[in-house]
Amino acid sequence: MQLTPADLGRIRELYGRGLYRQALAAGERFGPLRAWAGPAARLLAGRLALQLGAPKLGKRLHLVAVRESPAHLEAVYYHARYRLEQFGPLSCRRFVREHPDWSDAPPELRADWLAIQALAAARGRDFDRADRLLAQAEGLAPNRAWLQVERASVLELAERPDDALAAARRSLELHPWFRPGVQAAAHVLHRTGRETDAVALLTEADGHLESGVVAAQLAGLQLDLGRHVDARRSLERYAELSPLMEPEVAKWLAARRTDVAYLLGELDEATRQARRVGEEFYTRFAEKLEAPKPTDGSRWASPRTLLPLSPGPVDAPPLSAHELLGRFWGRHVPAVPADAPPVPDGLPDAADRRRFDAAGWDTREFDLDLDAACELVARGVPFFVTLVETGFGQPRLVVGADRLRGSVFLADGPDRRPAEAPVKLLAERYKAFGPRCLVAVPEGESQRLDELALPGADGYDRLHAIQTALLDLKFPEAKEQVAALRAEAPDHRLTKFAAVAWARATGHPVLLLDALDALLADFPREPTLVLSKTAVQRDLGRVRERTELLTAEGAPIDAEPLLMQSLAQALLADPDGRAEADRLLRRSVRVRPHAAAGYFLLGAQRWEGQRFDEAVELYRMAACLDDREEQFADAYAKAAAVTGNAPEPLRLFQQKATRAAVPSPPAVRALFAALADRDEEVQAFAALGKAIEKLEGAAEEPLPRPLPEAGRGERQTDHDSPSPL
Repeated sequence: MQLTPADLGRIRELYGRGLYRQALAAGERFGPLRAWAGPAARLLAGRLALQLGAPKLGKRLHLVAVRESPAHLEAVYYHARYRLEQFGPLSCRRFVREHPDWSDAPPELRADWLAIQALAAARGRDFDRADRLLAQAEGLAPNRAWLQVERASVLELAERPDDALAAARRSLELHPWFRPGVQAAAHVLHRTGRETDAVALLTEADGHLESGVVAAQLAGLQLDLGRHVDARRSLERYAELSPLMEPEVAKWLAARRTDVAYLLGELDEATRQARRVGEEFYTRFAEKLEAPKPTDGSRWASPRTLLPLSPGPVDAPPLSAHELLGRFWGRHVPAVPADAPPVPDGLPDAADRRRFDAAGWDTREFDLDLDAACELVARGVPFFVTLVETGFGQPRLVVGADRLRGSVFLADGPDRRPAEAPVKLLAERYKAFGPRCLVAVPEGESQRLDELALPGADGYDRLHAIQTALLDLKFPEAKEQVAALRAEAPDHRLTKFAAVAWARATGHPVLLLDALDALLADFPREPTLVLSKTAVQRDLGRVRERTELLTAEGAPIDAEPLLMQSLAQALLADPDGRAEADRLLRRSVRVRPHAAAGYFLLGAQRWEGQRFDEAVELYRMAACLDDREEQFADAYAKAAAVTGNAPEPLRLFQQKATRAAVPSPPAVRALFAALADRDEEVQAFAALGKAIEKLEGAAEEPLPRPLPEAGRGERQTDHDSPSPL
């Protein structure tokens, strides 16, 4: 049914006040949402569906609106948001370039169009451009509450939570109980450890709004705080406010109802809800709840146990796993040096365990196991589990366990509350690497590990002894230990990793290739091992074999993005393969939008194809996403200079080199080079001196080691794509 602007007026007014159920009721006389015709009506129907439990319908209605009316500017705006959320900042930017003329749009919509570009820039860590775009948007619509919500998102990405909270609160001053502003403020409060304040805000907002998403956000916070009865009430409120609930949303609700019932001790209700979820984890949980209970007095299941953690002051950055362990024990923890090289091939980080041993801690390594996790947590001992993603490993601190649910609770990074992870899922996902765990207790607490059997501990001790000998350059000793391990357990996973460690340390690529092949026979298609093998093949000059392997592993639709990028890099040398390389690179950055190398390689391809403006933008994205890689900054500076746009990289490098609290050394060098190229040597040396002063001041305080970035597998300096020179 075609709706007129007058028909939509009352519905828009109710929607703007956050009264979504009433807005739906006001529109019922026009038929179901999917039957509303016309771009304006479809867009409003889609927004309502998103708020009423039907996200798939909402997105579909927005897609239909832009396909049927591609010149309708509001539909174009919502499609840009869809592109950003579904495919990442590059897809959004490409779409933005296709729609340059907004002269006929009202000021509010033009401002929103600039704001979505600002958010896309911030997702790529280009905060200088994001700030400028937001300033332009606010100049067009200075009192628009939505722009403050977008600013809050940008500031949070820039790790400025106080400013983000101020922007979110400003949106509420401009538009009281503005639902996006409420959610933004509550989110920042939660991320900075002020959950009680977030709950208070959401609870009060729930009395003013008819918003299921606000109720769901409130329920999640109440669960974190152990307010299970309140969480149940909020979930029922969510169900009440979501009359269009889709099957996937209903599964999510059943899962949360299961969690609440279980935590309240209502096991029959937990079983009933778990069956409704229809997913493996909850189905197994229901089966355990239904299983006959032992009658001999033996333990049926230990309750959920979480060790107390103090995340630190709310205005401090989130703590790493090592810092959390030190805070738990109240002891100094030997930190991982900021310049510590990544451990290749998924090998255990022997240097990390060695630092603990040298500091007097008692350490054990073992494979993740539910019984061992529950026993350690019951003894009051947190431990690390290393999750090896493609090309890098990240430690998480296990601080809780639940035998009945078969899960552990992991803490680290920006999430201040531990996250539940099924042990079975972790064991399957990271089986090539254990997943390896490390328990470390300080001096005086070793008795907590007495008579504790840990799976695989003996094998890890022997592998650690081999790695330690290699670190100390005691090659005869290490060789003897590797031979002994091979004689006793030739097919064991850790024996094969010992062969990798030996070949890597002795610089023997043929032996390393054999060792990796032995592991790949047990764990075919494991991306970390495949990447390691292709790197060795490159070093050995086995181009055909490397290309065949990369084609087999990097071409499938579900391939690991780093393998796609490596295959694309191999194809770039062949003019006939550039179209396929372009497809692979675009897909890789869509799957992993924060991997800088993909943008760099795509920029190199665009430069080679003489699409210079696109290449400059892609080089800029790479330089912003990874300011530790000089190659990216250098490529951007030179490409911008060649195309007559030298001031832009100069401004960016000035921000990173002189305005940042801790300057980026590659940006400092790029700034120096850019100023020198402009014959501004006085300014170049002044900028260098200022950056050195800041770096010397920062060196007086220990800096946290940056988290490994997704997408940093093979060293980025190995990329030999065409230069913009």
